[in-house]
Amino acid sequence: MFARWWARRKYVWKIEIEATTQDLQADLSAQRAKERRDLAAQLRKEVETMEANVARIAEMEEKGFWLCENGHELPGPSTDQVAKANSEGVAAAPGSCPECRKPIKFIKRDQMSGQEKYESDKGRKEVETMIAEKRKLADQHETEAKGGDDTAKHFRRQAASSRDVADRLRKL
Repeated sequence: MFARWWARRKYVWKIEIEATTQDLQADLSAQRAKERRDLAAQLRKEVETMEANVARIAEMEEKGFWLCENGHELPGPSTDQVAKANSEGVAAAPGSCPECRKPIKFIKRDQMSGQEKYESDKGRKEVETMIAEKRKLADQHETEAKGGDDTAKHFRRQAASSRDVADRLRKL
């Protein structure tokens, strides 16, 4: 009789440990799913920022802007407007970057050489490729997060089942 009581206690203890382990695995899967979801949201935010930057640069190229040797961008009048301003004695275009004092150059899409247009388009296409890759990666993380949620549900069902078995053994 004592052996039966001891065997039942030992078996119930083993099942309770399994149930607790399954709960821990479910919590871990849920935590990883949340991390994947957060990472996907961060990637999507980066994609939105990159898309906005591409649109901003395209607009700046169409309107024209000043660019220094160190890459600082300054909005400003076109070279035609500067020439007109100089002839009228009005303030001319800036001669150097206010941030680093390097020489600046006016950039406008219709004034670019073929090589400059090619390089601009190439850079834009590279950024668009990175955007597509980040979107794909974000979708992959979302899929993995869904899989993590499904795994967590599976472990929780197993834990509930183990506890049900333990309760039944206690009633024996």
